[in-house]
Amino acid sequence: MAESTVRILETLARSASITRAARELGVTQSGLSQTLARIERAWGFEVLDRSSRPLSLTAAGERILRAEQRIERERDECRRELADLASGVRGTLRLGVSEFRETILLADVLPAFRRAYPDVELELVEGTTAELERAAREGRTDLSILVEPSDTSDLKLTPLFRERFLLAVDPENPVLDGWLPERDADGRAHFPFSRLDGRPFIRMKPGQHLHDVALELQRRTGATPRVVLESESLAAALALAAAGLGATIVPDTLARRTSAEIRFFTLEPDMPERVVYAASRMSRYVSKAAEAFLAVMRKHSEAAPAENEKAARHTSRTALKKRSDAQSK
Repeated sequence: MAESTVRILETLARSASITRAARELGVTQSGLSQTLARIERAWGFEVLDRSSRPLSLTAAGERILRAEQRIERERDECRRELADLASGVRGTLRLGVSEFRETILLADVLPAFRRAYPDVELELVEGTTAELERAAREGRTDLSILVEPSDTSDLKLTPLFRERFLLAVDPENPVLDGWLPERDADGRAHFPFSRLDGRPFIRMKPGQHLHDVALELQRRTGATPRVVLESESLAAALALAAAGLGATIVPDTLARRTSAEIRFFTLEPDMPERVVYAASRMSRYVSKAAEAFLAVMRKHSEAAPAENEKAARHTSRTALKKRSDAQSK
């Protein structure tokens, strides 16, 4: 009863019409009405407010739906635990990832995971950080890969790695004219954010962590870059920066994988690193498949920082030399 009740009530709540709900469920309108009557008899309350237009669940109906959803989740948890007891690392693993993580990070991790655990079927759920938090909290993902959760209640967070922020600048950008960067003891070139005052800048859209980073840099330096685009995609922002549209801020994990002719600098003032987590619902059973994925990702993450540093230093030095050679001609 739990699964069919959840599906029926969710469909009615979404469609706000018995006719549309019946069509979506693939049943007749009279058949759906009979099923609703059985649900109401079983609970002793009306679940649908038939007097409202559009139709909506009653307060009792909303409460019953939440209860049935919990029952369904418990059954799913039990099935997963029993499957783990009866077999090795297999089954379905639902991963929540952003567009950036999907194209950059998982491109490295997934091939290694598939080779090691070919019997695990992966399902990806794409979304923003807020959407991925909600998916993990509601149990719609086994693991959500996200940064800086705004609300950690009911979430189990497993730190995976840290990311630094870098400024990405086209080698021909006029902001570099007549300027030589200072380097720290590790050979990293530093770029003062204040130099971007009035200069073209590609910023991430509000609601994304890098949008807040840019605003904090403006607050701390007093600089006001000229925003030429607010983008939803880090990969697109980097590609457009390489094409000369303006400078942008990216995490070092993206800098490591780019093949574009672009320079990366450590930001000045320096911004705190951000932690990337694997999030799951606190009460959710962590399957063997989820534990195996975390192990593969940790192994990958341990090697990534050194590669990030090497890539950023190499890209900056190569581009600096090319620009210096061009200016001397």
